[in-house]
Amino acid sequence: GNQGQNQPDSVPIVRVNFDTRKADSVAWVKVPKNETSMTRGDDGSMRFTAKVNPLPQGDDWALLNDGTIAVIRVLDYHIDYYSTNGEHVSSGRLPFDWKRISDDEKTKMVDSLKMLAKQVADRAAAQGGNNAFRMNFEVIAAEKLPDYYPPIRAGSTQADHDGNLWILP
Repeated sequence: GNQGQNQPDSVPIVRVNFDTRKADSVAWVKVPKNETSMTRGDDGSMRFTAKVNPLPQGDDWALLNDGTIAVIRVLDYHIDYYSTNGEHVSSGRLPFDWKRISDDEKTKMVDSLKMLAKQVADRAAAQGGNNAFRMNFEVIAAEKLPDYYPPIRAGSTQADHDGNLWILP
């Protein structure tokens, strides 16, 4: 069956106070959906299929030195600040050179990834490996790619000791 459909498109950032043992959801962040499925072959072998998205759209976040959580929003590229006292402040949109992705570029991206996925699968099959369990990679359909290159990637945001937020290009 296909289990990938139950995956959430957003997850909470949870803050815990170790003195009171209370936990609260500070903010919700958008996470890219990964489509996966597990199928059983006629011979009893299991095949795990993961759909690869070369341009995942997810928010990123960082913890500032005063305990504020900064969430960088991928869809319109602004920052939401959640302070320890519960205040929420939003920045304006950050400047970003939005680059549109044409349908032709989307198709080329998917086609080149499909070739790569096939090479990986062929190499795994050539090495023999475990025939009872096979990993399979597929590429999402070109029309599922975003219309613009995302401004951020997961893990690209860092905070320093001076309270500055750094977003790697």
